[in-house]
Amino acid sequence: MKEQYDYISEDIKSKLEKIPSPSLKAKLIEINNITNILLYDKEDKFHNEYKQIRGNNEMKSFEIYKQISDIIQGKINPNNLLTEDDYIKYNINKKENPNDINYKEIKNFWLIALKNCDYFYISKLEEKILENLKDIKIELHENKIDLTLSYFFEQNDFFKNSVIKKHYFYNEKNEKLEKSEFDEILWDKNIISKLIKDRDENKKNFFDMFDKNKVTNELDENEANFLKNDFMPGVLQYYLNLVKHKNIKYDFNDNIIGTFDAGKINIKTIK
Repeated sequence: MKEQYDYISEDIKSKLEKIPSPSLKAKLIEINNITNILLYDKEDKFHNEYKQIRGNNEMKSFEIYKQISDIIQGKINPNNLLTEDDYIKYNINKKENPNDINYKEIKNFWLIALKNCDYFYISKLEEKILENLKDIKIELHENKIDLTLSYFFEQNDFFKNSVIKKHYFYNEKNEKLEKSEFDEILWDKNIISKLIKDRDENKKNFFDMFDKNKVTNELDENEANFLKNDFMPGVLQYYLNLVKHKNIKYDFNDNIIGTFDAGKINIKTIK
């Protein structure tokens, strides 16, 4: 049975060859063999357990996003969620236009956050289109690794879709993106030429996500990881323009959303 685990990678082998002590070399080789047995015997079980735990945690995060979405859309009165300490800490005047601010949606929340994140290039026309974006929803599939991003729009003059979905499918062994699928956008016939004219060919335009001629697995993987691990968890920071996206590749498990000093937030700067 041991022979099937008798494997030494080239980088380990090159290190071992330079060790002058035969006894030390023998011990390290045996440690390598034992490690391989542990890895090969436990790898699948560990991977599945880890994926389950990670998936459960992400599902809890997505439930929180639902609460955030309800506040953004004006479905929840956020004043009822605040404590007296919050009112004092953030200098909130309870009597300031109470009928106006209680249930009002946060206008252009997602557009502002997307513009500030600096991951996508948003043209002037795309900006007008995204003024109709009312919600972004993220969901995990049953296998706890594939995911779907849904973009919900108000009725508008640009396309007929009320929701545009993009699905990301991963290889469960190496967690690399295998493919993506997305809804066809039912554009008004007069918009497509204007959209092409207004785009920047050297940048990732927002609606490139739904263009079969623009997507690649590498771009989609980075896109999915950014949206899931960075943009959605850090959407408030992006809305407040406190952190910029760095143009780097994200590992599937990265969750880097930057840091900020809450004391430096100036709400009056938000349009």
